Order: sequence, then structure tokens, then C-alpha cells
Amino acid sequence: MDLNDALKQFDAVETNLARLDKVMESYEALIPPGISFTAGSPEGLRADELQEAFRDLVASLPPIEGWTIDAALVDLDDIAQSRLDAADIGEPQLEIDLQRSISEPSRQVAEYRRRFSKLRRALVRDRARELLSDIDDSLSTAAGEVPRDGRVVGNPAWDRFKLAFSELERLLGASVMQKGRWSDLKRHLSFGQGVDLHDIVDHDWGSVRPYIVEGLYGQLEPIPVEMPVTGPRLLVHRV
Repeated sequence: MDLNDALKQFDAVETNLARLDKVMESYEALIPPGISFTAGSPEGLRADELQEAFRDLVASLPPIEGWTIDAALVDLDDIAQSRLDAADIGEPQLEIDLQRSISEPSRQVAEYRRRFSKLRRALVRDRARELLSDIDDSLSTAAGEVPRDGRVVGNPAWDRFKLAFSELERLLGASVMQKGRWSDLKRHLSFGQGVDLHDIVDHDWGSVRPYIVEGLYGQLEPIPVEMPVTGPRLLVHRV
């Protein structure tokens, strides 16, 4: 499966996860605060429909490294019975266990989303690194070939830059790309003169690139730091 096909599959998973959130939100709204048996009532029938939707949506999610969601929405009458039992015997642990069972589907869906997001970032990251390298090289080459008062039209390196940048933009989306001197870069890209090329090289790309690299990793993932194995010794000044 190539990258485009994989991204289409990832988009489908994202859609199903969003629908799963709505199903759980709707189901939680049906859970009464006290002891109430709902079998056969409109609320009970709606709950049955949502439980089936939950099972179907979970079944559509592919395993991630062998891990899948195995929790289920707790039936409303089972909730009522557990609360009745807890009240009859005066055992608060039953209520605690019930609340854990009720919240378990949400916990597992959140865990799936975390694993899924990490997997998607890893897939995108490899291609994004290649595109970043292509952009660096093509900008450097174009800047060496086109003077500030020249025109970039027809320059192969400029064309390579535009293609790589366009793919990177589609790959990462607006949330990652539109930071730093993003609007300036897009404006210079649209004008396409020698002066615009050199402004991109001298100002825009250096501002936007770090945000792109940062966006390739989650908030809790470390960004790789490359340290030289050999070279000048780092001096530590004691205060």
C-alpha cells in the first residue's frame, strides 16, 4: 500500500473514531442518575441502537500492533441492577466497579486514538523528512542559479521546490504548516520572482521549517537531537 492509499485508510479511521465519540456521548446522555430500568422504553430502544453502532464502529477499526478495543457499552438495565445491588447490600465498591465499567469504553477509545495518532505521525514523518530535504536542496540550488532581480519561471529547481512544498502541505495540513512566516512564504510563492525566491530562502523557510519539524511529533514525543560524536569539547561554566 502506497502513502496515498494509506492516508485514505487513515482518514476513514479518523471518521469512524469521530462517529464513535458521538455514539458514546449520546449513550452517556441516556444513563439515568439513579436506579431506572429502561427495557422496551424509547430510551432503552435508543440505547440498544447505540450499543450496536458502537460494536460496528469498533469492529471497523484495524488492530494497532495487535491491540484492539474490547470494551463494550454497559447495558442500561445492567447499570440499574448494579446500583440496586449496591444499595441493597450497602457495598460502595460495587458502585466504584460500575463506574469503571461505564468509563472503560471511553478510556480504550482514547488509548486507540493515541496509538493511531502515533502510527500516522510515524508514517507521515518518513515522507515529510524526504520532502524537507528536497525543499532544502531545491531552494539552495535555485538561489544559486537565479539572481534576486531575475525570474524563476522555468527553473527546474524552483519547480521541484513547488512540487515538494505542495505535497508537504497536503500531507501535514494547515494545523502544522500555518505557523511562522507562513503567509509571507505563500505570498512569495505565488509571485514567483527572483526577489521572492531569495526572500523565501533568507527569511520565510527558516521561520516555517522548525514548526514543521516540531509538528511531526506528538506533544509527549521527544524530538530527536543530533549531537556530534567528535568535535570541539563542550565547556561547562560553573556559576
